[in-house]
Amino acid sequence: MTRDMEKTMERIDPLELISDPKLSNLLNISLRTFARWDADPNNDFPAPVIINVRKYRRRAEIEAWLHKRALASLEPAAKPARRPPTATASQA
Repeated sequence: MTRDMEKTMERIDPLELISDPKLSNLLNISLRTFARWDADPNNDFPAPVIINVRKYRRRAEIEAWLHKRALASLEPAAKPARRPPTATASQA
């Protein structure tokens, strides 16, 4: 973790909550997408904290999730396996 990132993480209150509508606006992701991600057990999107029927997310968990996605996007994609050349009539 870089020094700047450590400083940023120190300033984030791990208990600070962001409502789903506010997070939806910040990330430009629909509330319906959050619902789909919540329903998918294979998704690593942070689980909601439900207070009086409203959904909130922990800011620290959202920051970590965004950081993880940013790092994943920088990794080179796996190259597809090369198929061996097929024999042509002239090679047989």
